[in-house]
Amino acid sequence: LELIELNKQRVEQYQSYYKRRQAIVEHPYGTIKRQWGFNYIIKKKSIERASADVGFMITAYNLSRIINIIGKRQLRELSRLSFAINRIFRQISTHRLNLGYSYSVLKIS
Repeated sequence: LELIELNKQRVEQYQSYYKRRQAIVEHPYGTIKRQWGFNYIIKKKSIERASADVGFMITAYNLSRIINIIGKRQLRELSRLSFAINRIFRQISTHRLNLGYSYSVLKIS
């Protein structure tokens, strides 16, 4: 109860920050829930599977935003460029492996 009251005071004290947060951060979730109809997520066998569903929803939202901002044609061009860059990196990696070099891959989580 004490923590709830402290949070309430903090929200009242920094109302402009919370309004800005609502406008920026909450918009994607509102779109996904109300316009796309994802009001809830069924927790399948594990939280990881439910998390994967959320990941797909966020990816779909981001792709739709990219298409709305830059257009389908530019997205296709970026996709082709990305494919070419990936192919170059794979060739470099294969070349390093063939030469016996060791290297580490940065894992992004």
